[in-house]
Amino acid sequence: MFDLNISPTRNFGELSGDGAYENILFSSATDANAIHFYNSKGAEGPDCFQGKISRIGFSASPLSGAAIIFGLEDFTDNFGNWSFDQVHFASDTRVGTVTDDRIVLKLNWLFDCTFNNVVVTGYPNYGKSVEMDKVQFTTWNGGSISNAKYGLYFGAVSANNHSIVFTSLDMENIHYGVYSRDIHLEKIRFISPFVDIRDPYADDEPADNYVINIEQGDRKAVLIDDIRLGRVYSNLYTGKFFGPTHSHEKLMVTGFYPDQPNPAVPATDIACQNKTGQLQRVLVYLALGTTSIFINGEDTGFKSGEFTIDVGEQIAIRYTETAPAWRWKAIR
Repeated sequence: MFDLNISPTRNFGELSGDGAYENILFSSATDANAIHFYNSKGAEGPDCFQGKISRIGFSASPLSGAAIIFGLEDFTDNFGNWSFDQVHFASDTRVGTVTDDRIVLKLNWLFDCTFNNVVVTGYPNYGKSVEMDKVQFTTWNGGSISNAKYGLYFGAVSANNHSIVFTSLDMENIHYGVYSRDIHLEKIRFISPFVDIRDPYADDEPADNYVINIEQGDRKAVLIDDIRLGRVYSNLYTGKFFGPTHSHEKLMVTGFYPDQPNPAVPATDIACQNKTGQLQRVLVYLALGTTSIFINGEDTGFKSGEFTIDVGEQIAIRYTETAPAWRWKAIR
């Protein structure tokens, strides 16, 4: 436990080692939050500014909860303008009772922080690698999140995570890539991420998996640009990319990806929703018996043609004979 009550300046200073993976702070505590950074409450204010943690490792394996945690879970303190450079956070989440609540690194109310080449490792197939609650205006450059059941998890329902950019983030040996319960999730951007959904012991696809699942959040809360997937079964168009409770209006995927199938043309007047995460150009071919095409319930007055269907929007065709053919093509 690190008490950061360093008022009135509230500047943490630096904690550094001689080299990444060489200097390690190890905790054998069995309580939750075995290594906990927080600022005690006081008249001068709870915030803690301008800390730097560089080239050092933290290892903890508590019996429950989070192994390493920054901030208090009631959000009564916050960490601003911190930088984490070549830091390794590690935990064996098998220790004690194995539940999905086991977390390697938990971040509570961070803003204007940077993570450069930070590595977070848990134990394969168990727990969460990183959980964020109320993280804002923060950037991750490079680094790796691996060896857990969940990779990146936005946990609290009203955590208000927003304005976070991940560039070239590597997520490996996980069952679920990105998961969010935050109803205020907004402006989360992934640039050239790599996601490898895998059970490393079986060297195979996990029984239940998906790349991204956004339960709630603002419209188009998450933007993924130029994603690379390590396994064919997690391809954008295989059906395993999105989780079962994913809201398709919360996500936009940009870039061109292979193996996009045409969805089956539904029965007459039945709407087909764009669940691809991408803006689509839908070409409906002329066919005998087609009377009209509807976009989001509105009659276009056309019997064939090309239509732009945004994420979450719907297209329906009214016909009296054989269903017409169509072709879907992602345009970004």
